[in-house]
Amino acid sequence: MSLLRHLASMLKLGSIGFGGGSAMIPVFEKELVQDRRVLDEETFIRHTVIANVTPGGLPTKLAALSGFTVAGTPGSVLSSVAAGLPGTLLAVTIIAFFGVLGGDAIRWVEYAAVGVSAFIILLLAKYIAKVWRVSGTARTLTIAITLATFAASGLNQFVEVLGLLVGQEWSPTLPRMDAIQVILVALALIGVVIVLRRPTPLPLPPSLGDPARVRRHLVGGAVFTALTGVAIGMSGLVAGRDGAELMALIALSMLATFGGGPAYIAVADGFFVGPFVTSEVFYGQLVPVGNATPGPLITKLAALVGFSHGMEVSVLAGVVLAASGLVVAATVSGAVAMFVMGGYEKVAGRGYMRRLQTYIVPVICGLLITTALSMTLAAVAIGGRAGVAATPMVWAMAALVGVMVAVHARVNLPDVVFILAGGAISVAALGLVG
Repeated sequence: MSLLRHLASMLKLGSIGFGGGSAMIPVFEKELVQDRRVLDEETFIRHTVIANVTPGGLPTKLAALSGFTVAGTPGSVLSSVAAGLPGTLLAVTIIAFFGVLGGDAIRWVEYAAVGVSAFIILLLAKYIAKVWRVSGTARTLTIAITLATFAASGLNQFVEVLGLLVGQEWSPTLPRMDAIQVILVALALIGVVIVLRRPTPLPLPPSLGDPARVRRHLVGGAVFTALTGVAIGMSGLVAGRDGAELMALIALSMLATFGGGPAYIAVADGFFVGPFVTSEVFYGQLVPVGNATPGPLITKLAALVGFSHGMEVSVLAGVVLAASGLVVAATVSGAVAMFVMGGYEKVAGRGYMRRLQTYIVPVICGLLITTALSMTLAAVAIGGRAGVAATPMVWAMAALVGVMVAVHARVNLPDVVFILAGGAISVAALGLVG
């Protein structure tokens, strides 16, 4: 029953996963740490660190690692697929009926995404506030690291949003670092600080450093890898050599992707546009649908490329390659997470590794501020396509977030109520204008 409940949580998270991988960190934290108490805060931080510094889909890796805690390797595999399933099904359905639904289907999903994004921005703000609140004597340092990270990654978005608030369209080109660059630099600096301070080992929880537990993670990684091979082989049986080659390239593209879904668009272009899908279909259909629907963009694009290529062979091949694309994206991401977690836990008892977790959280908070601004600008773009000017749209987005903050602080309602209400409000408002 606990596994079934966990899979239900993964399906839920995959259904509201607008805003990209980083935006889902507080959503996963609220569901798994605060509400269900499947993970403690320290374990979730370990998962977050690993998910941020390894290639593949971040939500998929968080799902795989939490699933392992709940039900071992079977739970890990099923959770990684479940997190990407709702958005992938919706995206493939839209593409399958694209000739009938056309741009209308994408438009209405985008409208709903605006309201859902407002709720996710609320969760981002609450998560950052919580990190600052519980940092105790290190609060000043925590806030400073958060703001420094934000300055390194999000000043362009900040200036652009600030300009829209005062009725100006500013397009700054300030130097910036993407998420993986920020994290790698932060890890290097944190390592220097930790070495200089020469920390003594901290008390080690019994579950960490347990050789049997390390082996289970490594075995889990091997199972994920084997399932990747099965999906590639199945694609070859149904769609021939091209089908197997496409799935193998999808697996390789997962390992080449750092920085989340937006970065994967460029990777997928290099791997698939031309040999397997035309540029017109990729940028005119697959990318817009992938961006408009919930869930990890990496798994959706992998499935959509598989579906589009497979339909050139047969309907069966299209369905099988879509399913295989989802499985390959999920299992490669999961394998990376499991192998790295096995190595991480092997050295987790050392003071260096455990203090690393403390310093990296405010770095993630800084990236989340950038994510919130990026989500706001995405909402402004959606409003623009509906005919709403940028300045009214950014103020409307801010007002919706503010109302949700006020209501959320005073009324104890399930998250799904806020999600449905936000989506309905944005659909109604933008639908009337559009």
